[in-house]
Amino acid sequence: MKYEEALGKLKKMTVIDELTGLYNRRYFEEDMDISRRTNVALLLILLDIDHFKQINDTYGHICGDIILRKVEDTIRQNVDEMDTVLQIGGEEFAFLCRNTLREDRKKKEDCGTNYLPQRTAAC
Repeated sequence: MKYEEALGKLKKMTVIDELTGLYNRRYFEEDMDISRRTNVALLLILLDIDHFKQINDTYGHICGDIILRKVEDTIRQNVDEMDTVLQIGGEEFAFLCRNTLREDRKKKEDCGTNYLPQRTAAC
């Protein structure tokens, strides 16, 4: 393996969550810093799984992992290709939407607040 390839793989490992395959908090912070410096308009939607610790404690971490993957899959299916989906904490997710038109913002916000809670089933 060439040095550049190894370096690229190592960099990817530092910004990707191993379980969900989503970008992590480090990537989020780097991306937000770039957006601030370049003055790019963003829509940031944050999602948190309520009572996730209780789910892990009651049903086990394997069940918790399944739920995290289902949430990740549901988010990916309901955002645009240009949006960035992130797992910024254990059960905290976000998606960043760049240059979103004002009329599209409500639709994206509704995805996070209405669609996801109804579609994500337990394990």
